[in-house]
Amino acid sequence: MLISVGSLAAAYFASSEVWLFMVLGVFWIPATAYGFVKLTELALSRRAMIGLSITALLGVVLAIALVINIQPALSMSIMPQQIVSTVTPPFPTPDWLDALQWLAYNTPPNATVLSWWDYGYWTAIIGNRTSLADNSTVNSTQIALIGSFFMSNPYNYTGVLDKLNELHDPQYILIFEPYYVYGPINATGTGPMCVLIPEYPAGGDFAKSYWMARIAGYSTNYIANTFISPAQIGGSTIYVPYANNTFYAAYNVTLYSLMFNSEVVSSSYTVWATCLRNGIPAYWIFEGIPTIMPGAGGASFKLAYIGLPGYEGPVTPWYYLVYPPPWAQLVYVSRPYGWVIIYKINYSLLRALAENQTLPSS
Repeated sequence: MLISVGSLAAAYFASSEVWLFMVLGVFWIPATAYGFVKLTELALSRRAMIGLSITALLGVVLAIALVINIQPALSMSIMPQQIVSTVTPPFPTPDWLDALQWLAYNTPPNATVLSWWDYGYWTAIIGNRTSLADNSTVNSTQIALIGSFFMSNPYNYTGVLDKLNELHDPQYILIFEPYYVYGPINATGTGPMCVLIPEYPAGGDFAKSYWMARIAGYSTNYIANTFISPAQIGGSTIYVPYANNTFYAAYNVTLYSLMFNSEVVSSSYTVWATCLRNGIPAYWIFEGIPTIMPGAGGASFKLAYIGLPGYEGPVTPWYYLVYPPPWAQLVYVSRPYGWVIIYKINYSLLRALAENQTLPSS
């Protein structure tokens, strides 16, 4: 009776929350074993030949079930734990463990951390710090507020302060953005460089920013014309921050300005080891490179910001990507790849900026 009730309850909870699916095993494994034993006893209680035939049939069914399921089980057993492989396709890296260890040993015990809800349990259990939202996703209002904060203008200081106050003034911001360091390459007219391709492998906060915006209340059309744009590179479609001649999402959206600035890039051990220590600059794939171009009639020259060779899509001039917002102090970038980024919020400076609010024109 206990196993039956437990199995039904486990099935209900597992269907309500996918992360509770593991609860099924606690009750369903003994229930299945008990049922198999009872069927075997029933078969053997019949006449010898019939009982042995039924038992053999049950054994064949069990063997077939094991053969069908053993290959997926073996495949799953050799996959790394999610915390060391949070991207698609799976790519093992200690970045998360490194960042959470830093968080646990270098922040006050009562510190609160603002991040997307996907990382809430890791922050609370491994980082031993309070997260504003976690994987239970029970507080949908809080998650919407976090999404609204990340997709807001980081230079609207009054608005930033108001949103942080709504979130009970967290001390730290944690974001996750995987990217690929391509190169060094020799680009015609610009010399050797490294190219940084966001969301390769996929699974970071830039990709999740679509849902941050949707949960915050933005329409799909608004997102496509304000936050995220498709681009082409080598015949493949990628997605980059939206840009036009007057608005650059990589600068004007809080989440993007925190992940795509040069301070983050220069703090990455992989970027340093591959490019910077050899004097080779690193640019985001969507970053406009300063280039001297001939003027009208070839009689003069002008400074232009052009996209990388082979790239077709929105371009953000490099000077918009130099620094994070002034109120966000970069305190840690994970090793070795620099995919987990931690900021400390400078509330004193933010309040001073809010009192003398001046919004930039772009």
